[in-house]
Amino acid sequence: MTHLGDDDLALLALGEDVEGAPEHLAGCAACREELAALSLVVSTARSTAPPPAVPVPAGTWEAVAREVGIDAAPPTGPATAPASPPAVPVAVPVDVPSRRSGHRARLALAAAFLVGTAVGVGGAQLAGGGDAPTALPTAGPPASPPGEGAGTVVASAPLAPLGDAAAQAAGTATVARVDGHRRLDVDVREVAPAGGGVLEVWLLDPAGGLLSLGTLTGDHLAVVLPEAVDLSRFTVVDVSREPLDGDPGHSADSVLRGELSLRA
Repeated sequence: MTHLGDDDLALLALGEDVEGAPEHLAGCAACREELAALSLVVSTARSTAPPPAVPVPAGTWEAVAREVGIDAAPPTGPATAPASPPAVPVAVPVDVPSRRSGHRARLALAAAFLVGTAVGVGGAQLAGGGDAPTALPTAGPPASPPGEGAGTVVASAPLAPLGDAAAQAAGTATVARVDGHRRLDVDVREVAPAGGGVLEVWLLDPAGGLLSLGTLTGDHLAVVLPEAVDLSRFTVVDVSREPLDGDPGHSADSVLRGELSLRA
């Protein structure tokens, strides 16, 4: 089977129409999975509040420009990281790869960087009176408990400590349908990133697949899940400590984890 090309998948993740893509995706699980991963990058960049600026390693912009085939000078403004993953530990048979590599990971990283740049440009247009880009509905931490004024809850999980996390560390993950979209809210307590890094939220499947959902801002992350993400497959919510080393892969330093319970 001939799969969709990288350019077509990137366009679909950004909401563009690609001729023949719906018919192909209906019968191709591999392309659906690739599209879901890229869509998560795009929705995360569009739908969560940006965290404080962090230093970007030298040469990052040049590497992204080479990857996507453009010739551009490094941006002059400050760069930011992509926005934003008492209980008994959950025994979930998931092996997390220590690091991802290859073309797809680089493409996803490039897409996140470019989408983040586009959001910044949109903000400048808004300040200057121009037309701002349309984004998915966003929401901050719910003012009331999930299910009370926060949409219809479709899945939830308690998050229990793993590894060397403090015994009192805990968290919750809730997926609710809000304004026609599925929104994942993750809240944690008594967990801190290591050495100035960040806490990142992931969805895992028992076969070893993983999707990054973004980094926590403070103790919270809210992100819109694309409909292509199958929660009957990606059943595990994982929170890991990630160093700011420019590597998009999972560090294998998980501190909280729980299995989603789907509601009828």
